[in-house]
Amino acid sequence: MPIDFSLLQRFLISHKRLPLGKLGTVILEEQQAFHEYTSSVIRPASEVLQFSPKTDNVLQQEFESFVVKKGGTIDQVKELSEQIKQQLSQSKQVVLEGIGTLKIENNIYKIFGEDLTAAYLAPVAASAVVHEGDVHDVKVGEQVHSSEEMKALLQENKSKDYWWVYALILVVVAIAAILYYLYGDQLK
Repeated sequence: MPIDFSLLQRFLISHKRLPLGKLGTVILEEQQAFHEYTSSVIRPASEVLQFSPKTDNVLQQEFESFVVKKGGTIDQVKELSEQIKQQLSQSKQVVLEGIGTLKIENNIYKIFGEDLTAAYLAPVAASAVVHEGDVHDVKVGEQVHSSEEMKALLQENKSKDYWWVYALILVVVAIAAILYYLYGDQLK
């Protein structure tokens, strides 16, 4: 009697890795949720299957003891890995129910899992809410600055832009003083 594929799935979910005998190991990697600045969307966390040709004897022993605890035998585990090898050599792919499809492409093992994340965790539209006085990050080009840094930069620019006004006032006062000095007698 072959191993129930739900055991494979349960072991993969709990250990994030599933040994397939001497073929290698299926790895379940979790990708974090992220914010797309350009489209103002938050993408949910997702799980991606990877295949590593490296074998892990300790993990294989853990899997065998897991199967034995659930009512299976070590011979069933070995039989399963032989069936997977045999199917791969015949049809270049094996469907691991509840996990995905293991394929050989150009002598490289690849695993393709079902991406159910998009079906039950759709992206969420998000826009920034900025409260006055709160410090937040501002993306300028490829650099990220705090809101306080940007305010300081803007305030420095304003004070530097108006120096000519003071100079113009001084020039007008100087011209008025010169005119008064030269033509002050004629005004009396």
